[in-house]
Amino acid sequence: MLLVLLHDFPEFLCEYHSSFCDTIPTSCIQLRNVILSAFPRNMALPDPLQVYLYVYICMHIHIQIHCAF
Repeated sequence: MLLVLLHDFPEFLCEYHSSFCDTIPTSCIQLRNVILSAFPRNMALPDPLQVYLYVYICMHIHIQIHCAF
């Protein structure tokens, strides 16, 4: 169920990530990682294996993500 949400509705997981992580026990590390790995569909993540990857060059690093809390 969680993987379906991650694939089809990643914005939902981004919006309510703190509620989900508060509810999930601390021993379920992989489940928390799945929730925290969600990112909006319109955001392209930089390639971490790129040789010249600088954080200040990434355009979306300055975009403030809306949080429900």
